[in-house]
Amino acid sequence: MMIVKNYVAPSDIHGVGVFAGEDIKQGTRIYEFIEAVDIVMTQEQAASYGAEFARFMRIFAYVEPSDRTMVISVDNSRFMNHAEQPNTGWNERYGWATRDIRKGEEITCDYYTFWYKPPFANPSE
Repeated sequence: MMIVKNYVAPSDIHGVGVFAGEDIKQGTRIYEFIEAVDIVMTQEQAASYGAEFARFMRIFAYVEPSDRTMVISVDNSRFMNHAEQPNTGWNERYGWATRDIRKGEEITCDYYTFWYKPPFANPSE
């Protein structure tokens, strides 16, 4: 769950992205995994809700490398785009700013932290 002010807007990277709604200082925690907000399910569970939901999960969820479960946040964090030099860092529970992020700047992450292999989700699949 995002714990800093943020909003979704058109992105120069891809489609829409999540943007800082306030200045964020380097080292500030921007995200915390909260089970009530961040949904965890197996790939089989996602598939059991039908093909369209499974496609949605392939796009917006990430696969936890340790146990291959799918994790999706119901807040704006699911719109975060990949960057080769992201402005955030991540572990299993938290995301934080790796440098100062200006209000209005897109908040980015390294998808390789969350997905075990490329290519990343293809919306047409």
